[in-house]
Amino acid sequence: MTGMESWGVSVVGEIAIPIFRSLSGSGGKFLGIFGKSLDKKVRDVIVGASKQYEKQFKQRHGFSQVLGMTVPLKVGSINTTVKFLDAPTRTRTVESDEGLELAYEQQQSRRRPQEISQKSGLEIANEQQYLMVQGSPGVGKSTFLRRVALEALSGRTEVFQHSLIPVFIELKRFISNDVDIEQCIVEEFNNCGFPSPDRFTLELLRQGKLLILLDGLDEVPYSNLSRVTKKIQTFIEQYSFNRFIVSCRTPVCLSGFENFSNAAVTQLGDKQIKKFIANWFRNSENKQAGAAEKCWKLLQEPENIAIKNLANTPLLLNFLCLVYEHFEYFPDNRSKLYNQVLLISLEKWTNKKEIIKDKNYQGLHKELEEILLSEIAYASFATESLLFSGKQIIGLIDDFLTNYFNQPQNLDAKGVLNTIFVKNDILEQKLKGVFGFSHLTIQEYLAAYCVHKNSQYKSLVVEHLPDERWREVFLLLAGIMAPKVDELLLEMEEGAQSYINTPKLERLLKWADKVTDGSEADMNPAGKRALAFIIISAFANAFTKSCAVSKAKTNAYSISLPTPKGQDTVLQVNPNAKALVSAKDAPNASSLAFSSTIANAAATANAFAVSNAIANAIAHTFANSYIIKFAISISNANGIAVANAICNTSVDSIDQLIEETKKLEALRIFKGVNFSSLTSKLDSLKNKIPERRKSSEVYREFVERIEQTWLNAFSLDMDTVDLSKDEAKAMENYFYAINLMLQCKNTAVQISESNWEELEKRLLRV
Repeated sequence: MTGMESWGVSVVGEIAIPIFRSLSGSGGKFLGIFGKSLDKKVRDVIVGASKQYEKQFKQRHGFSQVLGMTVPLKVGSINTTVKFLDAPTRTRTVESDEGLELAYEQQQSRRRPQEISQKSGLEIANEQQYLMVQGSPGVGKSTFLRRVALEALSGRTEVFQHSLIPVFIELKRFISNDVDIEQCIVEEFNNCGFPSPDRFTLELLRQGKLLILLDGLDEVPYSNLSRVTKKIQTFIEQYSFNRFIVSCRTPVCLSGFENFSNAAVTQLGDKQIKKFIANWFRNSENKQAGAAEKCWKLLQEPENIAIKNLANTPLLLNFLCLVYEHFEYFPDNRSKLYNQVLLISLEKWTNKKEIIKDKNYQGLHKELEEILLSEIAYASFATESLLFSGKQIIGLIDDFLTNYFNQPQNLDAKGVLNTIFVKNDILEQKLKGVFGFSHLTIQEYLAAYCVHKNSQYKSLVVEHLPDERWREVFLLLAGIMAPKVDELLLEMEEGAQSYINTPKLERLLKWADKVTDGSEADMNPAGKRALAFIIISAFANAFTKSCAVSKAKTNAYSISLPTPKGQDTVLQVNPNAKALVSAKDAPNASSLAFSSTIANAAATANAFAVSNAIANAIAHTFANSYIIKFAISISNANGIAVANAICNTSVDSIDQLIEETKKLEALRIFKGVNFSSLTSKLDSLKNKIPERRKSSEVYREFVERIEQTWLNAFSLDMDTVDLSKDEAKAMENYFYAINLMLQCKNTAVQISESNWEELEKRLLRV
């Protein structure tokens, strides 16, 4: 009992009243409002504001209603599964959902069996003060944050164990240089009528009474991401007693967050999908018709395998249920699904009598509305403006009306905005006078539709191929263009090849082709080439940093090479790419020159690490059998062993390399590699490891012998793997483009097999 029950105090009030009491008693009158104690009048104001805060919070965040839904779903009814990835560290980046799963599996494999345990998302939120939640688009990241917030608001400490006031902030609102999280919180309390909201907020922050949920870091404009990240980190450090949960899409660099644990919202399983469908079709009419059972049965049909894979995220499962409710069938790819949902939503709105009679609707129809929305979506997405002012959107509508209606007499841009789009569920007014799309994936689909409608796919490839912000637009465009997706893929292939722009890069591709061509392993040739790059990129990573340290050192002072900021984001998730460099013998030369050398090496090595991660993804694309999955594992292990042998120069590290090399030989991926000779030479090097007291030059010479022994066996030379920073970045872009091309092919579903076979033969070749 808190002693406040007789006042009808809410959960927020139970925290707020003691805060105001401490303020009122801290220095006489507080801003002319409070005396030395809180009288009934003031308490009533606080209680009323607290109840209003809870009411507004539940209204805004307690329900999920996506396009076309008649009845919203309660957030608590949407199941999301969250897997804990690791303990507090610098937040890290992975390239895909597969990368998230890999990270989880690696984390679990490092634990003893008795330490492995599955935990619910709320358990993780209870345990972790600073939590980063990652996942793919529509998988339920925002839903999970809202679920935790609502449990905190409920006061059920058996579920969420911390007595805190939740504050939910959408990070995409930070579109300018003015990033003030504290002021955002002040506004939340001010809107509900709390007295002196600025002082109230400050005291809550100081006492650690807030659960701060920062949603959608990936939706911050890229040009502003670094600034927002730093501001958030500074804010967290300043008010470290509070709890923080941040959500972000998977492939975004989040290297600025310290001490955050990582968790992944994973895809829905069959039981969750079936329960979700039952909940969707829960009204009496649907129950009587057996709609849920029929929907689930149709989803299991063999011809719907591709679409069933879309049902594993709450957003797309919502859309599938909506389309089934209207048409009792499923489209065959994600882009067509979005198109159906948009048309359903527009049809629902335009059928209303008041809209049909409105003069601002005359001459428009849902197809034109979709085109208008696509123009707005593309224009704002291209300028990284996920939120836009009323003036901006009115200007875009005005341009559209002029172009399509040749100075229409009866249409007014402001009237179109107010009458049609703001009142449907596609565009929303996020803040006063500020608009945005209801979901980022809807904007991305419409942007892709705009590209297709205007036949701009060639310029899209030229301008945005290596830009991860545009990844979803490419994937959705592939679905829209099916079955003519070949045109897009060929353009992407040409764009990818443009990054192979130096003799060294060409030699590397030719090497991967030559060393695997005609080998005995029964694998896809492109998959073999990807496996070769898994190994060489790990080696090149270690070689680059090892050389940089050697060049930077002049005298023997024992130091440890610090991990450059941002570097371990990819390296930690992809241990196959990790080269642990222990730099001994510190430089006697200028520390600035040393730092510059190391920084350049770090940039190059990190590019190799990303390339390595993507090479893994490409290899997994061809992993349609156990043998190639096993081969990927062995190739990764060999990459680690090479890096360790180069960097650690110990008997154990060389023994590990020998063992992994034998496993690699057994895969029969490589042709013309004398593995027996390689292992024999490596074994002989164990007896020649220099003593610790020897100079750094002696150590460097020995490391070079290991490097040269390994390179000679695989018909490589130092010059080929010694890439510049620009070359390493170009290689990273090349691998990213190839992997995106493979994903587009899988997304499109419909593609000529003969055309694809010809294109596949050219993958990872020159």
